[in-house]
Amino acid sequence: MATPRRVLFLGMATCLIATLSANAQTPSPGQQIKAACRNAETGVVRIRVIGGQQQIDGDEVNSLVTTGVVISDTGEILTSEFAVQGNPDAVFVELPDSSRLAAKIVATDHVRRLVLLQVNGGGPWRPVQATAKSKLLVGQYAIALGRFYSAESVSCSVGIVSALNRIHGRALQTDAKVSPVNYGGPLIDLSGHAIGILVPLSPRGRGTAGSGLEWYDSGIGFAVPMQDALESVERLRKGNDLRHGLIGLRLEETGAFSSQVVVADVRPGGPAATAGLERGDRILKLGDRSIERPGMVEEFLLARYAGDTVPVLIERGGAQKLLTATLAAELPVSFPGFLGLLPVPVPPGPGTGGGADLLQRMLQGLPGSGAPRKPDSATAPAAADSTPAPVRVLIIPGSPAAMAGLPAAVDVVAVNGRSINSENQLRARLGIPAADAVVRLKWQNPGTDNVEETELQAVRRSDRLETPAAELLNVFSTTAVELAAKVQGKDSNKDQQNAAPTPDEAVNQPQPAGIRRQEIDVPEKGRVILLESGSSAQLPLAPVVLLSAHGQSEERILSSWKAAIERYSLVLMIPVNPENAALTDADGSLVVSGLQATAAAFKCDLRRAVVVAGNEQSSLACQLITDAASPIKGAAVSGGWIDETAIEDAGFSGRSVLFDAVGNLSPTQAALRNRSIEQLKKVGAWVPEADSEQTFPEITGAWTLWLRCL
Repeated sequence: MATPRRVLFLGMATCLIATLSANAQTPSPGQQIKAACRNAETGVVRIRVIGGQQQIDGDEVNSLVTTGVVISDTGEILTSEFAVQGNPDAVFVELPDSSRLAAKIVATDHVRRLVLLQVNGGGPWRPVQATAKSKLLVGQYAIALGRFYSAESVSCSVGIVSALNRIHGRALQTDAKVSPVNYGGPLIDLSGHAIGILVPLSPRGRGTAGSGLEWYDSGIGFAVPMQDALESVERLRKGNDLRHGLIGLRLEETGAFSSQVVVADVRPGGPAATAGLERGDRILKLGDRSIERPGMVEEFLLARYAGDTVPVLIERGGAQKLLTATLAAELPVSFPGFLGLLPVPVPPGPGTGGGADLLQRMLQGLPGSGAPRKPDSATAPAAADSTPAPVRVLIIPGSPAAMAGLPAAVDVVAVNGRSINSENQLRARLGIPAADAVVRLKWQNPGTDNVEETELQAVRRSDRLETPAAELLNVFSTTAVELAAKVQGKDSNKDQQNAAPTPDEAVNQPQPAGIRRQEIDVPEKGRVILLESGSSAQLPLAPVVLLSAHGQSEERILSSWKAAIERYSLVLMIPVNPENAALTDADGSLVVSGLQATAAAFKCDLRRAVVVAGNEQSSLACQLITDAASPIKGAAVSGGWIDETAIEDAGFSGRSVLFDAVGNLSPTQAALRNRSIEQLKKVGAWVPEADSEQTFPEITGAWTLWLRCL
């Protein structure tokens, strides 16, 4: 039977009324955001900091306003470490009626950049409510609150949660605007519950309280998940600052995508050594986390505190072993050791890619390089050492090796009971010996089969950079030519012609007498100018990358470097970006691509590759020498220093920094340089003192040779 039309109309009307009623009850996103802000604003306070060493956009300020989050009825407030850096004279919470309440700094969490404040007796606030980290979702609304412009009202910026577990697992990411206006304030959801505390963080590593400040209002902001922040508060209430936990080990450079996470060195007296870790151990797990690639070790440790106990599952000799390491706030100062061994370079055999292959791993890690990632090739040995050859080393007069009775030149066959057949293996077996380390060396006189074993004890590398004797340079050159003839099966006289044919893209230019000049284009990045001796070189050329050449004429550069180029067989590489402007951190891929082109055009000794920088390029120099896969092991800094935060962030162990003997620095500049030298030595860098009687290019040339020494 058909339904009566009146009944049908009544049913449709009822549905329409129900739908309209439901829509009327569902608030719009704007209404939800307003309600969320009202719900949370009673727990958001305005904080004024007086004195200290605060900075905004590089300018020092004596008074700073920031935001805090009330977390308890007893007057506990969390804010960003950025707000209270530099031991301020006073901290106040400002109320809407313009009155102030004094706040005490209880303790600082240097890992997550949080500070716990205490206002005695509390105040007219209501603590924020927290959202569990497990309920956070990428794409959900995120509202950044601040109480900066006025104590009477909050400011808000709306976005989403764009990523979780960022900054080595310490933070969530949002595209809501985050800046000094709301640092220390909450990031809330649509219910008004706090999902995190807004802080500046840097993806580069530890940094300082202001690291990451340059990202503000960029659409990339970070917040410590509220659950993690409250767990940190449990420790901070005891009044002790929380610092990064250090373990004291270095991994073998097997490539970013390698599954072989192998210990290359253990800092004597550090947590790893105390726990029983040894060189050659393969790390399988840290805590309950499986370690599948080298970067996961750093990611795990950067979120841990000094004093944390970490179970370490390793594989040694085919068997698994569980060790326990207690992380430390500081590592024992370990000075790089010196044995007095100078390995003689062996050129690549016919058909190999030469030294250019050594740069592939580093090139793949730089943004905008355009180089494809090749996980399988990351662990392959460098082509320059792929042909088995005598591992010939010269013995430095007066060194531990010479004092132990080794002759002037030997072929090394084993280190600490492990055989070797390439320079790469020799260096891997030795690692970076610390001063006082004992090494067992098996060796034989060149051309004989009689193997002897000698025990050597490393000494601390000299703080003075001496000029190598002419006799040592001559023996080094002669031996390199002899080994080249033996490995490549060529006549040694022909092998002395060191320069390969000029690449098609090279443009010959008029050149001063005795110096050969080439230009090589680096597509989409710029070009490099190459200056090397026009005479037949006895040694594989050592690349010296001049980062600070902008504004100098080539004539002036040549007048400074000509003698060093010829004496130490250098090839001076001058990178020029498309803008023909001073180099910045963004030009890292230009430098590496240019160095790759240089290594392809010449038989280069990349063990001696260094960069030379002024103060403006010191950050770029750090980037280039501290990359784990970089063949560039040294940076010479003229007329400047290295920022302390860059030293803390980067891995300088096994690297060297050379400062010129400039006497015209201001007292402040000299203090900054001395501070950077002190910090560099603490992290295991070799920082020799230059001789003021020699020119900086001559000192740099000599230094490239000593960098080859073990």
